[in-house]
Amino acid sequence: MAAIVLGLLVASAKGYYDTQHNEITELSARIVLLDRILAHNGPESATARDLLRRSIAAMVERIWPQDRTEHGE
Repeated sequence: MAAIVLGLLVASAKGYYDTQHNEITELSARIVLLDRILAHNGPESATARDLLRRSIAAMVERIWPQDRTEHGE
């Protein structure tokens, strides 16, 4: 019985990890696509591309902070 419960727990954790991994991959691909579309529009989109880069950098810092002590880890 314990083996079944442990197996279900591991399967659930793997499913959660796979879902998170796939969502991060899809989000990354969409960001790259948006950046390329903006780059295709020429120099007039430089401000938008810079804002996109800064926004993504802030999002990455929130998800994976450099200083983990401030987040209780």
